[in-house]
Amino acid sequence: MLPGYRSTWTLAYLTIASFAILYVLLAVNLIQSGSVDVSFSDLSTHAGVHKLLSDPQATLLAWVHYVAFDLFVGTWEAQDANKRGIPRLLVLPCLLLTWMAGPTGLVLYGLVRFLFGKALKNKPE
Repeated sequence: MLPGYRSTWTLAYLTIASFAILYVLLAVNLIQSGSVDVSFSDLSTHAGVHKLLSDPQATLLAWVHYVAFDLFVGTWEAQDANKRGIPRLLVLPCLLLTWMAGPTGLVLYGLVRFLFGKALKNKPE
């Protein structure tokens, strides 16, 4: 399965959808269990975030959240790079950074896209 094949993108989006569904199920379970007692107003402080992530279920929920979004952003980067003719060797570091440090990889891809991407004026999606 390579980036040029439709089945690659189908598998990528099915994987992302699976993580999104898992996230919803875990979130519902966490809310129903009542094991975490944190208000959203408390999350703006370091203590609130620490309290929330000290619960193993909430930590798992956070990881699933990160994985789902990192996979989605990485898939978008790869598809956009293919459309714009950006060399895959330039995109690879962006994808690795997106996987390991989400926003950093997205910023790097934005820079690569600006410097090396071809304009797509009037081209259908």
